[in-house]
Amino acid sequence: QWVEKRNNYLATGRWKMSTAKNTVPMLAVFKPHRPKDKPELRTVFDLRERNQNTVRLSAPLPDIEQVLRRVAGKKYVSAMDLQACYEQIRCIPEHVERNAVTTPTGNMVSEVMLQG
Repeated sequence: QWVEKRNNYLATGRWKMSTAKNTVPMLAVFKPHRPKDKPELRTVFDLRERNQNTVRLSAPLPDIEQVLRRVAGKKYVSAMDLQACYEQIRCIPEHVERNAVTTPTGNMVSEVMLQG
């Protein structure tokens, strides 16, 4: 599953090969699954040091009813698969270099958010 996921991420531009030295390690774990489902690989990253250096910004969630009223009847609606949400949110281009990771097949940078 790792090779398939890596190839998919490289082909879709979510990851790029890199020679970066300031990497964090990648861990491969399986997502919890129902007994009949095939286990699915999840990549997580050891971001403890970065998380300790992060300024936490807390804000209340928006009123969902108000959000629904505002988007009702609009021409375009977007959707996000929340089961893989980290892998769908692009990083600010100037922050990509901070997403350098060590994988079993070499160093890469992630163009999308890292989970860790």
